[in-house]
Amino acid sequence: MKISALNRLLQEKGWEVIQKHQTHSLLGHSTRNHATCFIIPATGLEQVPTGTLNAILRAAHKSGGTSHWTTVLRHTKSFNVILEKQGKSIWGRIETPCLLAATRGNSVENVINTLRTVLIDYATDESVCYRSTFESIIFEPVYDTTAVWDLFKQLKANHIAGHAGIDMESINRFMTGSRFPSVEQAERLEASIHELGRQLLQVSIR
Repeated sequence: MKISALNRLLQEKGWEVIQKHQTHSLLGHSTRNHATCFIIPATGLEQVPTGTLNAILRAAHKSGGTSHWTTVLRHTKSFNVILEKQGKSIWGRIETPCLLAATRGNSVENVINTLRTVLIDYATDESVCYRSTFESIIFEPVYDTTAVWDLFKQLKANHIAGHAGIDMESINRFMTGSRFPSVEQAERLEASIHELGRQLLQVSIR
């Protein structure tokens, strides 16, 4: 799903833009008081990586914490920044019961700096400044490998069968040697396996 489509989806589900600073938006739910808030890129045609998208959709379907997200951050000394590769970009996110903030950049340092900046921007109003508090938070990098394991699931015979358009009964017989694929079936199986191989060669976690 593209960034622009994700923004539209959240707004269709009741989230609305509370604040917008440059490249990111802060979204809060219009009727659910304890729904999770989101800070995400405001626009873009780039695809949101699998793990980040799944995390956002999970958070959208459950209740958030009872405290305001700024209160949680003010009392937190460190956060895991969950990193995920998407093409040439690196995405990073932090998850709390009341806030999920996500961004992307060209390096881990860039992602962490952007997250810190947008948190400060959205937490600061006319009377309170959290800059010094948020600048002292330690961001610990960890890696989301959801997309990697999704790809490995495709190595199962039923996924290869589905991609090749061959029923599992035939695949099982091919596996036991009780039946043999025709030239056309062999070509389709080979193409499916090669495509998986190409995808595996492109896997990048860090």
